[in-house]
Amino acid sequence: MTSEIRYSAPIRWLRRYYHVGRYKIVAAQLHPGSLLDIGAGRPCETMPDMSFLRYLNRPDAVGMDIRPLTGPFKSVVGSILKIPFPDHSFDNIVAMEVIEHVDDVAGALDEVRRVLKPGGTFIMTTPDCTPVFVALWSLWTRHVGKMWQDAHVAAFRLDYWRWNLESRFQHVRWTRHWHWVSVTFRATNGDPS
Repeated sequence: MTSEIRYSAPIRWLRRYYHVGRYKIVAAQLHPGSLLDIGAGRPCETMPDMSFLRYLNRPDAVGMDIRPLTGPFKSVVGSILKIPFPDHSFDNIVAMEVIEHVDDVAGALDEVRRVLKPGGTFIMTTPDCTPVFVALWSLWTRHVGKMWQDAHVAAFRLDYWRWNLESRFQHVRWTRHWHWVSVTFRATNGDPS
């Protein structure tokens, strides 16, 4: 059971440092308005559900995950492949470290586009599967993050992710997080107002 796993202080610090670093990058790219955080469950065993929403402290935000969440914000159970909201519901949609766990990437991105308002912002983070990342991920899942072993079903490089986003969204921009490990994409659904 993951709640019984004990991690050393340096490992807990490294995990929090990594996730909060991503939160800072993503938060800086959000616009005013409604927010859906897809995959709002625990980012790792040592952090709580809705960690990103807790970091933002935006009371109007909604968390979504494939399992029920506990936390101070509104949450729903749902899948990125079938988001339980009507068309054009959100100004901002965030999916951090989610898309690589989905076997239908095109369907997931189409569904995000459906619920994103015109001019809305979609931000996703995902691994950039460089040889360095693949080696680090293999070591990490064997020795520390065992709960994530074999969890990545869509493992692609930056160019593939960029192509997928550019075929559905406009104004696609990307930045790296931890240089060779993760990439953050920001895209808009039509012209931003």
